[in-house]
Amino acid sequence: MSSLKQSRITHVGRDSENKFETRPLNFRIFGRIFSYARPYASLRNTLFVLVSIRAVQLLMITWLIGEIINGPIARGNVREMLWAVTLLFFFTLVTTLVFIFRFKLALELGE
Repeated sequence: MSSLKQSRITHVGRDSENKFETRPLNFRIFGRIFSYARPYASLRNTLFVLVSIRAVQLLMITWLIGEIINGPIARGNVREMLWAVTLLFFFTLVTTLVFIFRFKLALELGE
């Protein structure tokens, strides 16, 4: 029975935790990746800009949702709420477009 337990893939025990060696993060790997991407610097830099823009956009979307809830919805102002939700919709649409282009550039750089 003991040998059966050890041969199972899903068996988790103290022995399985020590099988893999862990090392601290080596920052030289980033330099190596950047050296590989040097011929594609404009594509890489555009991708970094899009990743940064998208990160800010996601934060702004969550902030905007909170503002809509605490603003027009809390006051019961339907007209203001409709304008705010329309703004949120278009901002989310732009965020989705940035994501699509970021995804395509990442795939192109990866190939």
